[in-house]
Amino acid sequence: MKYVVSFCEDDLEIIDLCTFTPSEDIMQSGAIPGTNLNVTRQEGHIEFTLTENIAPGTCWSGELTTIRFRSKTGNTTYIGFVEERK
Repeated sequence: MKYVVSFCEDDLEIIDLCTFTPSEDIMQSGAIPGTNLNVTRQEGHIEFTLTENIAPGTCWSGELTTIRFRSKTGNTTYIGFVEERK
């Protein structure tokens, strides 16, 4: 599964893609060290994929990540989130 976060880069700056890790993760693409997440960033979009499979007939619940943003403008903005199934 892929999870996609969308936002306006004119309004928000990414500070950390995964606050669960001790360092600030701001890479453009690749594995987030110490997690089961791969990330790909494009303008206004962050795509997360899990590196482990969920067994058929089971479900998973919990947090994937916590993303830290910083406002560039102080204006109200929109952050979208969708799950894309393969």
